[in-house]
Amino acid sequence: MNSLEEPVRDGQPPAPESEATVAATDQFVYAISHDLRGPLLNFQGFLRRLHSSCETLRSEAQPWSLTEEQRQCWNQLLEEKVWPSLQVLDRNAKRMERLLSALLELSRAGREPPQFEEVDSSQQLGRLGEEFQPSLLEKNATFKQESLPVLWTDRGRLLLVFRLLLSNALKFLSPKRAGEIAIGGQVCGPQALFWVRDNGIGIKPQHLERLFQPFGRIQEIDGPGEGVGLAIVHKLVGQLHGRVWVESVHGEGSTFRFSLPSKVSDSEDRTSSLPADK
Repeated sequence: MNSLEEPVRDGQPPAPESEATVAATDQFVYAISHDLRGPLLNFQGFLRRLHSSCETLRSEAQPWSLTEEQRQCWNQLLEEKVWPSLQVLDRNAKRMERLLSALLELSRAGREPPQFEEVDSSQQLGRLGEEFQPSLLEKNATFKQESLPVLWTDRGRLLLVFRLLLSNALKFLSPKRAGEIAIGGQVCGPQALFWVRDNGIGIKPQHLERLFQPFGRIQEIDGPGEGVGLAIVHKLVGQLHGRVWVESVHGEGSTFRFSLPSKVSDSEDRTSSLPADK
């Protein structure tokens, strides 16, 4: 099985990046994505005006004193050159708008400090299964919830990680067979291990390396989204002092796994939230 794996080492969480470094990076991404919206809106405005002008030219071309040959040449220029070019510009402008929105979403993910508490992950996932029921029916897919542990973590972040991984599994189910998705977990010493398994299209080995990077979606796969969902998963799991990795066989399916500390150490005060690793 091909995998991109970050194994748990002696039950210790990974060394986090400094809070100041991550916060500065988030602020930079937010500022860039925000500042680029102005030029993009101007471009889209001029594009709409150009589109409107071309519509006017096309509708008023007939009364002009043009020969039949000139009129055919004019129509050919509009239909075969101008309109296709405008459509390409419009598609790219809309894609840029989606990318900027995705950047904003990534920079905002997990901005609030984690609020650690005892969380029954089985109960949380049960609510999520109800939320995704319409999508499962639409995809003709089944969802199985296996046993899940109780752990000490941030409820909202854990739920969002589950939601993003389940959404990702749904997006890339194979059209050649009925979809099957299973989510489970167990406590292994100081770690709670979770997995989201599907029988979808799988991932080729050469694509595994950049899967959790922003905009790391696989271009040869036609699917919705801009490729920030798994990057957000990576960010949130890191904020909870955990690790995330994937195992996949192309054409057979994928298993996304993540580990989180199952409890806080005795030296930590359970009545207060832990500092955020933004």
